[in-house]
Amino acid sequence: MRWYGLVGLLLIAPASAEFSDSDAAAMAVASPAVTQSLKTIETTIAVLPDGLRAPTRDGLLVTDTCIAYRKAETDATRRAVVDELVRQGLVTDAAAATRSLYGYPVKTDGTCVHTAAPFLATPGSEEDSHHSWPGGLADHIAFNLHVAHDLAARYGAVTGNPNAYDRGTLDAAVLWHDWAKRLVLHWSDKGVVSYESTIGGTSSHHVIGLAEAMARGLPAEEVMVQVCAHQAPSNDHDAKVIGWIRAAAIITRIDPVARGYLKSASGGYTLTVRPECRIHNLSDGNWVYAVPAAQHAKAIIARLAPQAGHKDDRHFLEQALSYYGGERFDLLSDAEALKLLRELPKK
Repeated sequence: MRWYGLVGLLLIAPASAEFSDSDAAAMAVASPAVTQSLKTIETTIAVLPDGLRAPTRDGLLVTDTCIAYRKAETDATRRAVVDELVRQGLVTDAAAATRSLYGYPVKTDGTCVHTAAPFLATPGSEEDSHHSWPGGLADHIAFNLHVAHDLAARYGAVTGNPNAYDRGTLDAAVLWHDWAKRLVLHWSDKGVVSYESTIGGTSSHHVIGLAEAMARGLPAEEVMVQVCAHQAPSNDHDAKVIGWIRAAAIITRIDPVARGYLKSASGGYTLTVRPECRIHNLSDGNWVYAVPAAQHAKAIIARLAPQAGHKDDRHFLEQALSYYGGERFDLLSDAEALKLLRELPKK
């Protein structure tokens, strides 16, 4: 079921006592900012090359998509994956890794393990971090796509080689990098519930997203750009980045050499560093601005909500952030912010 098949139901559904994924999705659907972000994502997906377009559309836009890396799993395979991650030094807390890989909410029907919440419900990160509101993941991905395009154009001009960067590979990497936040971030009346852990020294969503790309058979070129989001390799034997590829391959239960993600080398592995890699890494860096902006926005809304005639509660906070975006509040005076908050019920 695509996300827009839920629009009518979400908008007429009564708000529950607690703040849920359904509440978040309804707010995101009603937000012009999130709507524009979704349009950017859909437009980008529509022009992806064959081999990338269909799995990306399914992974992001289908509400109850199958989680490919969990296909044909059993209790035994789950234990074996976590044990191997621990054995290879890629995980130190087995219980936390198990929770982030397999413990988040899902739907099952005997055919596969399905995602439990619409893409639009998902925040861009954990509580008090960047884009941490309903629809925030869509906002985050859309912003990163724009940044990636701008950077590719600028570096293409500087180097005199405007065709140096493969647009389809770069776009797919940006779209897929944070995909696993659909799994590990959910909502409650206390805010964002996170199932994140650390795998290979980085947030688990990064490695799980790589595993899903591998499981869906995305081209090796895309995977090798996607892996760069959290760190651009300093060389072709960068141990940390290779570790993320190894961890994702363990989770997917595949051979990373046979699939072309890594090459065997004396005493270890090497990887191919593509030119899109550093562009992708830079495009994922807007958290430097977005984290403090989101925190500032939440403080402003909490302080001004009573003056705007609202309770300082989870529903109003998330509705204001989703509708306007956190960065907008970061630049407003109290009088300007209060005007927006008073106008929100009319919208």
